[in-house]
This record gives sequence, C-alpha cells and structure tokens, in this order.
Amino acid sequence: MKYLKTIHTELGKVTDVINRMALSYPHIAFKLNHDGKNMFQTNGRGELRQVLSAIYGLQTAKAAFPFAGSSLDFHVEGLAVHPQLTRAGRRYVYIFYQRPLY
Repeated sequence: MKYLKTIHTELGKVTDVINRMALSYPHIAFKLNHDGKNMFQTNGRGELRQVLSAIYGLQTAKAAFPFAGSSLDFHVEGLAVHPQLTRAGRRYVYIFYQRPLY
C-alpha cells in the first residue's frame, strides 16, 4: 500500500474520474459515497445540465449556454460556461468524443 496517498488525495482523484465519466455519459446514473455520506449523484436521464449541477452547483448549471455546430463530416454540441464564473484554466476544459454505435 506504499503507493497510496492520503485518503483526501485518493478521494479527490476518484471524484475527478467519476465527474468525467458522468459528464461523458449523462444517460448513466452515478453515485459516489464516502464514509456513509453521499458526495455526488446523477439521475441518469441524459440531462447534461443536471450533471453540471451535481458537479459544479446549480448557479453554474443555470449559467451554462448551449453550443452546436455541424459540417458534412461531423456534428458537435454541448454546454459551456464563462471562465469568470467557474474555474479558469485548461485543466477544467473537458472535451469528449463519442462515436455513434452501429
């Protein structure tokens, strides 16, 4: 167990992974508990704004604005929030690529 860090550090890393998974798959419900306390939960209804609310809070989710763009080769869509409202820096910029299932 010499490779494990403090509980706080490990919990932070696990939380980051769960947050990214929830943002990537809003149609899947996620729940994170620690010491009997519910730290994070999504409903799995495919509502990206609800996932944002669970991670960053209601104010941030309400301030998020949708964006979309298309070409002959691709379609992109999502939600964005002004950096002044949230954490500035590229560490908190998440881009997910999802291929259609055939």
